[in-house]
Amino acid sequence: MKTYKSTTSERQLFIYQQLTAGRHIQKLQLAKQFTVDARTIQRDFANLRAFIDEYLPEYTLNYDRQNNSYWLSANGIGLNKAQCLCLIKILTASRALPKDQLIELSNRLLKILDEKDAQKVKQLISSEQSTYQPLRNLQNKDLMNLIWNFSEYTLLHRTIRIDYRNQAGHIKAHTIIPLALTFSDNYFYLIGYTNTYQKNIIYRLDRIIDYHISQKSIPQSEWQSHQWNEGLTKKKLQLMYPGKNVKILFEYRGVVEAALDKFPLSKIVQPKTDQQPAIIEVETYDTGAMMWLLSQKDMVTVLEPEWFQKQMITTLQKMLSNYQ
Repeated sequence: MKTYKSTTSERQLFIYQQLTAGRHIQKLQLAKQFTVDARTIQRDFANLRAFIDEYLPEYTLNYDRQNNSYWLSANGIGLNKAQCLCLIKILTASRALPKDQLIELSNRLLKILDEKDAQKVKQLISSEQSTYQPLRNLQNKDLMNLIWNFSEYTLLHRTIRIDYRNQAGHIKAHTIIPLALTFSDNYFYLIGYTNTYQKNIIYRLDRIIDYHISQKSIPQSEWQSHQWNEGLTKKKLQLMYPGKNVKILFEYRGVVEAALDKFPLSKIVQPKTDQQPAIIEVETYDTGAMMWLLSQKDMVTVLEPEWFQKQMITTLQKMLSNYQ
């Protein structure tokens, strides 16, 4: 162990830094490290406790009698080991970040914990992260900066000119007012108003190749009425496909909870029994809803509205013709 000669203030600053890093510190080990007696270290902890009680009431200096060590806890501040594990698991399962950004973010979360808990969490995530496969089609890998910068633009209502690569690989310039940033189905999306089409368009964030503040601003009077109600819209939006707002009534023979989870604005009209399927009513946008309903094989029968039922039949007939 390396030893130090230090002043009282230097020693106490070192102890405080170790505590805020989440470490459990033993009094005798510190005494050896700084070549002082245990009573001196005891006075250091007493001074730190008084300082924390006076100026940092949201923190508590604790003593672990079993391990003879001191540690700092935050009352309602920071994250515990279960919360860190949960966040890292969600981040990893989303596959939304390049691997280097996922590892960096995970390590930053682990630094919130003490060494013992951090080691446990590392063991629990090691297999999943070692085989982590990010999304193959991420275009712009600088995702963190994109997320933050465009989040700020939504607050400032700046007019931004973006170079956007579409699904066909063509790059086109768009002048937009960023209205909202959201995450769905593995990707981050930007909702922006464009006066070229006088409507909101959904852009996949990583397909924005370049961007800068536009010299020509879109007047607020043009985009104000197109404000994006993210909370309500996300409840209706499936697979990030907009469309007509519609109430759909359908029979469902699968796991009812799965359908209700997929459509937040939904209710059971008729419960499922051994003899009959459930009947579910959902409020949603038609395009994404149809894509999900078609993915459910023969477990779905659309009942209403009639025009949507006809669209389902036409689509199924086209799908069948692909095999003839």
